[in-house]
Amino acid sequence: MKHLFIALTISAASFFTTAKANTDVTPPVLESFRSTYIHAKEVHWSEINNGFKATFKSEGKYATAYYTVDGTWIGTTRNISASELSPKLRNNLRKELKRAWISDLYVLSTNDGEVYFAVVESADDKKVLKSNNGRKWDHYKSVAK
Repeated sequence: MKHLFIALTISAASFFTTAKANTDVTPPVLESFRSTYIHAKEVHWSEINNGFKATFKSEGKYATAYYTVDGTWIGTTRNISASELSPKLRNNLRKELKRAWISDLYVLSTNDGEVYFAVVESADDKKVLKSNNGRKWDHYKSVAK
């Protein structure tokens, strides 16, 4: 249930970001971010509903970290390629791709572990799949095209 809440929070933040670039990030958020992502480069902050998000590059990969106003880390997302999935998840995802393609694939890391999301599109629809256990994909939600 907690993963669902976090995923919904991050999804909502992604879609409904009040994009205030170069916003005044609170000191607790900056301190939390800097202590976790010591080698982060190209950091860009945005204010989101009830918090902040930092988009950055670390170890050659882009990621987005989410924080509450008081500096509590909510989670971090990063795009991944299908080759980074476990063989079981990768094979199960291929079964979902009948006349469809992957438009987005990312992992959400939280204190509770990692959750994978795949956005699969066809000419007619778009759906989000989710894997909590790393073994199978579940339908998470449908998205209007």
